[in-house]
Amino acid sequence: MALRDFFKRRSNHEKAVTDDSKYMESSVSLIGGSNARGQSPPFSMNRSVGSFESWVYAAAMLNAQAAASVPLRLYVRTDAQATEKVWRTRKVGRKQAAYLRSECDAKPSLGVVKSAALAGDFEEVTDAHPVLELLRKASDYEDGFSQSVLRMLYLELTGNAYLHCVTDETLDVPSALYTVPAQHVTIVPSETTLIDAYLYGTNSQSMRRFETDEIIHFKRPNPRSLYYGLGKVEAAWSVIQQSTAAHVQDLSFLDNMSRPDYAAIIKGGSSEASMRRFEESMRSLHQGTRKSGRMVAISGDIQLMPLNFPAKDLTGRDDIVEEIAAVFGVPVSMLKANDPNLASAQAGYSMWRETTIAPICRLDEETLNSRLLPLFGIESDAFLAYDNPVPANRLADSQERATAVAGGWRTPNEARLEEGYEPLESAEADALHVGGQPLGGIPTAVNPFSGVPLSVGSSATVERDISPPSESAAAPSANLTLNEKQVSSAKDILLAVASREISASAAIALLSALGIPSETAREMVEAQVGNATQPAIEAPPTAKALESDDEREERLDRTRMKIASMEAKAWDEVQHAPKIASLEAELAEIKQRSAALDDIVTMLAEALGEDALKSGT
Repeated sequence: MALRDFFKRRSNHEKAVTDDSKYMESSVSLIGGSNARGQSPPFSMNRSVGSFESWVYAAAMLNAQAAASVPLRLYVRTDAQATEKVWRTRKVGRKQAAYLRSECDAKPSLGVVKSAALAGDFEEVTDAHPVLELLRKASDYEDGFSQSVLRMLYLELTGNAYLHCVTDETLDVPSALYTVPAQHVTIVPSETTLIDAYLYGTNSQSMRRFETDEIIHFKRPNPRSLYYGLGKVEAAWSVIQQSTAAHVQDLSFLDNMSRPDYAAIIKGGSSEASMRRFEESMRSLHQGTRKSGRMVAISGDIQLMPLNFPAKDLTGRDDIVEEIAAVFGVPVSMLKANDPNLASAQAGYSMWRETTIAPICRLDEETLNSRLLPLFGIESDAFLAYDNPVPANRLADSQERATAVAGGWRTPNEARLEEGYEPLESAEADALHVGGQPLGGIPTAVNPFSGVPLSVGSSATVERDISPPSESAAAPSANLTLNEKQVSSAKDILLAVASREISASAAIALLSALGIPSETAREMVEAQVGNATQPAIEAPPTAKALESDDEREERLDRTRMKIASMEAKAWDEVQHAPKIASLEAELAEIKQRSAALDDIVTMLAEALGEDALKSGT
C-alpha cells in the first residue's frame, strides 16, 4: 500500500492506460497490417547490400572493423557467485570502474551504467565463461571476430543485423550463433506483441518462420519504421547514386572514350560503303591497347584531322566523397589517406572514435545485454561492456595527474594506479603533497634509541674554516641527562663538524641519536659553525705548511670521500639499524688519527726548527 501511495500522482485514475493494445493496433495499421507473408522493409535491403563497393565499402569496413576490434568484457557482481567462485575473476581497475559507472567524460551505454550502479562491487570474468565462449567461437562456420565484423557491416549498410541462437538441449543455454543475412529477413507484425515472428529465406519458397526468442535483432533508430532500422546506405542513397553514375561514366570513357579523336576527311567524294570499309579497317588495325604505335598506309586523297575537346570536368567528385564520409561518420582524411598534417589527422581520428565507433559499441552492448544474457539467466547478476573505444590523450592525462599530485588533491599512489603501475609501499606515497612537500610540514623519522624525533633537513655541508669546538658548545646543555660516554661522543661529533669531517645535518642526526633533542642539537651545531670563523687557538700549522698543493688536494679528496661514506653509514644506522657503538668507534679512530698527525707535525717542527717552518710558510 505504501508503494502505491509513493507513485500516486493524480486522482483521476480512471483515465490512465493500463495496457498497450491501442498502441499495437494503431502501429500495425499504420504500416499496412499484419499478414502471414510479413511486412516488407521501406527500403530495399538488397539495394543496400549491393551498394557495398567503392567509397561505401571503404567507409563501412573502417567502422565495422574498428568497432569489432574493441574488447568486449563480461562483468559480474562480487557477491553473485555465492561462497565458491565458479569462474575466475579479477578486480576491476579504478579507471575502468570509473568509465563503467559514467564517472568520467567517456561513457558506456545507459544499460551498462545502470547495471554497474546496481551491482555495487563487480569484477571482470577472466575464465572461459559460456557467454564469452559463445561470442568467441560463434558457430562451426564462422569465428567470433568475423561474425562481429559482419554484424557491424549489416548495421552500417541496412540498419539491421540478425543472429540466430541455437540452444543446447542439455544445458538449455545458447550454444551457437549464426548470422542471418539482413536482406533476406522479413518481419511479421503482431497486434499484441508488435513483432510476431521473423521470416528468413532467399526466396518465397524457402521462407522459414523463426520465433522472436530464436532471433536477436540489432537495429539502428529509424523514424520511418517501428520494425526496421535505418541504414546509412538508405540515408546516403542519392549521393551514392551520383557516385555510381560517375563511376559508370568513367568506365564508359575508358572503354570507348565516348568520342572520336580524329576525323578522316576524304576528298573527291566517296560512297558510303567505301567509307564504312575504311572505318572498319582503321578500327581493326589500331583499336585496342596492344595495337598502339602501328603505322597506317592510306591510298587516295584522305586527310586525318585531330579533334580538340576541353579537359574532362571532374568537379563534384570531392563533394560526393565528403557527403558519403559524413553519413558514415568517417573523416575524409581517413578515406583518402591524404592528410599531411599529423595533428589534424590525430584530432580527426580521436573524433571519429568518439562520435562514430563509441555509439556503435553502445548499441551493440545494449542489445547483447537485453537479448543475449536473459537466455543464460544472468541478466541481473552480470553485464557485457566494451572498453572505452576513444584513445586516451596521454600527454594531457599525464599533465593533469602531475598537476593534481603537485597541487595536493591526488596522492602519488593514486597517480601510479591510474597509469597502471603498482603502488609504492611508503607512507609518503599515500599522502597528499603541495610543492613536493607533504601536507602538514616536513615528516619526522622516529629515533630507534630514545624515541626522540630526528629532523629530516638539508644534507648540504657547511663550508667553514677549520677550528676546534668552543667551550660553550663543546658539551650538551646541563639539563640533559647524559652519561660520560655520551658527552664524550657529543664533543667528538662537534669537533668533526669544526674540522669539516662531517656535515652539519649528519652531526644533528648523530647528536639526536645520542638522546639530545633535535632543536638543542641544531643550536649546538650552529654555535660551533659560527665559532669556526674565529681565529684558531694556538696550534702548529701542522701538515698545511709542509704539504704541497697536490698532496693537500689529495688529502682533502680522501677526507671528503671518508666524510661522505661516514654520513651515509651514520644515516643508515640511525634510520634502520642503530649501532651507536660502531659510530663512536669510528669517531674515536678519527680523533686518534688526528692526534697522531699533530704529534708527527710537532716532531717535524722541532727537528727542522723555527726557520724551516717560516720558509715552508
